[in-house]
Amino acid sequence: MTRYEIENELDKLYKELETVKNADEETVCRAFNADSKQEYIDLIQEEIDGYEAALDEIYRYEHREVNYRQTADNPYLVW
Repeated sequence: MTRYEIENELDKLYKELETVKNADEETVCRAFNADSKQEYIDLIQEEIDGYEAALDEIYRYEHREVNYRQTADNPYLVW
């Protein structure tokens, strides 16, 4: 996934999380086919954590230190 797609999914998930938190138990169970409100909140939070980890990985890759010199300390090309 691209950064743009991940950020869009995160936006959707944060909006959905806010909606679920403001709704009552019965509405959440009926609307989202969940056993409980807390279970659905936990599920959304797991998805958010996964997307944030992917976004963090992209950020680290884009801002990595590149070493093109071969030295005794760094005998290989380091990314």
